[in-house]
Amino acid sequence: MTLPIQKAGESVKFVTLDKAGRRSATITSEVADAAPDVPVIQEVCDAEDYLYGQVTNVHESGKITVTMSGGTYTGEIQPDGTFTVQTNGCPSGEVIYVTASDVKDGTSRFSASASVTVQPYENYVTMADTRVQTVYTNSTQIQGDTLPHYEVNVVVRGKSTRVTLDSLGQFSCPITETLQAGEKIYVIARSGGKIAEVSEQTVTEYIPAVITPETPSVLTSDVTIYTQQLDVLAKEQGTVVMNIDGVEYTAQAGVYNQAYNGYIYSLQLPQTFTEQTITIHFISAAGVSSGSVTVMRTANV
Repeated sequence: MTLPIQKAGESVKFVTLDKAGRRSATITSEVADAAPDVPVIQEVCDAEDYLYGQVTNVHESGKITVTMSGGTYTGEIQPDGTFTVQTNGCPSGEVIYVTASDVKDGTSRFSASASVTVQPYENYVTMADTRVQTVYTNSTQIQGDTLPHYEVNVVVRGKSTRVTLDSLGQFSCPITETLQAGEKIYVIARSGGKIAEVSEQTVTEYIPAVITPETPSVLTSDVTIYTQQLDVLAKEQGTVVMNIDGVEYTAQAGVYNQAYNGYIYSLQLPQTFTEQTITIHFISAAGVSSGSVTVMRTANV
């Protein structure tokens, strides 16, 4: 007769039946404390690299051994019986075996083996309770929210990070390396050892907003062929470009003027004896051009 694996200290009752169906007296036996109890393993999916669980009836030097096709991994059993073991990833369909060991009265003891089958993360993908903010290539944090009682792991490039939730279920996970557009990020939420849901987020290319600078204004009045300098007002630092008959002149050393609440750029005008059309525009420090303003350089004295 084969019995299910029992826990130390539990009572097991035995009774026999003969061919006539008559019952014997009941005998009660207590399960001896021979080893740690069989580990209880949390559900695991192929998007993560950690295995979680708990073991009871552990004495000194409690350790966990995880065996899978990719190798053998070990971890310590915490005083509350919980354990966390990092692997090199868990392929879908893989059967993982876990045993616990400890030392009692100087003797090493080994539990019976427990197993869990790795599930494809797609089985859990949903956005029912967990929301993840858009992650851009320049993001420094992965942020989101879910139910406050969930346990949450954020997986980036196959590496899991357990995050702390506040009372509203909000979480934040730092990004320690530059991400590429198209990479996948997974947020795995657990409840009671079961995977409640997996949220999948694709990294989006960051495209900075293009802000067109204001069109500059010309402060110099009555521009004539005798005018030697043109003063131009812009609202920010950058480059003022002046075009006369296809020739460009630039000024970059703007001087801040409090009265105008802007920067004044001075450009020297070339000598001429004929009227000219002068076109002026501004280029911001980000390389974005403004609209143009046109003034006439007249021959009037």
